[in-house]
Amino acid sequence: MHPWIGLWPSAYAVRAYDVLYALSALCFAAMALRLTRRQGLPAPLAMDLSAAYVLAMTVGATLAYDLVYRQPWSLRAFRLGGVIEGGLYGGPAIALALIVALAASMRWPVSALDMGTVCLALGLTVAKLGCLMHGCCYGRPTGSPWAMVFPPGSYAPAGVPLVPTQALDAALLAATALVLGIAHLRQRARPGWLAVWFVLLFCAGRFVTEFGRDEARSPGLTMAQWALLAGLLGAAGLLSVAPAPWARLAAWLDARSTRRAAPVEPRGPRLLVRAGASAVDAALVAIWAVAAGPLLACVVAGIVFGLAPLAMGATPGMRVFGLRVVAEFGARPRGRALLRGALLPLSVLSLFGCLRPLFDPQRRALHDVLSGTRVVPAAGASRSRSEDADSAPAGMTEVVRG
Repeated sequence: MHPWIGLWPSAYAVRAYDVLYALSALCFAAMALRLTRRQGLPAPLAMDLSAAYVLAMTVGATLAYDLVYRQPWSLRAFRLGGVIEGGLYGGPAIALALIVALAASMRWPVSALDMGTVCLALGLTVAKLGCLMHGCCYGRPTGSPWAMVFPPGSYAPAGVPLVPTQALDAALLAATALVLGIAHLRQRARPGWLAVWFVLLFCAGRFVTEFGRDEARSPGLTMAQWALLAGLLGAAGLLSVAPAPWARLAAWLDARSTRRAAPVEPRGPRLLVRAGASAVDAALVAIWAVAAGPLLACVVAGIVFGLAPLAMGATPGMRVFGLRVVAEFGARPRGRALLRGALLPLSVLSLFGCLRPLFDPQRRALHDVLSGTRVVPAAGASRSRSEDADSAPAGMTEVVRG
């Protein structure tokens, strides 16, 4: 219960909430890398899962909070310092939805959904400890011997014995992560179903601990409890009454991931070259942001990352370092160049989307994968799409043409 952490030996301090929030993302990524390595899956999948978690727990949770409390015009989710003010509000549900969506679009194996669920429970445990340190999500006053008293400077009322709802939620999430992790490693659940079990356990536990919160109730339950009750009933229905919808989804994801893949693309440019090109482009936008303000900087960013690749096949930084943007198998990016620029904020805001090239032999960031583009050396981008199709192994031509 220390809302601020001092940076020794200086006099500066940072919010413990921010530190634990960042640590939760690192724990998620470390566990994702561990599980992908254990199952022989590519490491970029772990970065994609981590990006989904960060986007859900920052931008997604903040937007959800603003929408519920009718202030979406504030755009806090896109301002430095406001990106995590929404806390965990709706973050778990948004994270699961993003993981399912990415699994479908990127043709992940259905086991990736289970890995993401285990990592989500672990990440939420650490994030909830941040709530405990900060004092947010505090409980109602109580005279019980297990009450918790927060110091001055906390978000919770200082010096008042309160129900330790944050500690109870953290313990609940830690137990959930342990149960789901054992079930995943020992294959005690059907592939793809750990997400449903997570919703059941999470909603059941949070529904109980929510009674310790000092929140408005109408009628009899808080707004969060009504949402948790809906999730609890939905998960219980999928597990016992009507499992067919989720079973069809899991089977569809499994079939989609096992389809014959296209030929493996050649390795991408060197990391330092890719990083240098990105640094030049970022510097151009930053200069305009400092000189003319954020609005004009957004216009410049649209030109640098969207219109320039569409017209020239490369951003200014890529031209300097001899790189080009191409679609899959060397084709011209065309409209995918604009889509790539529009999806760039997802890589930046998630951070792990920008770290993805460290683990991908093709050096693709998250926005590259989602837009179906690659960054290649300009001299090596001359092969046409038809040439790639002609050189594909038998049975692969149809995939290349699709």
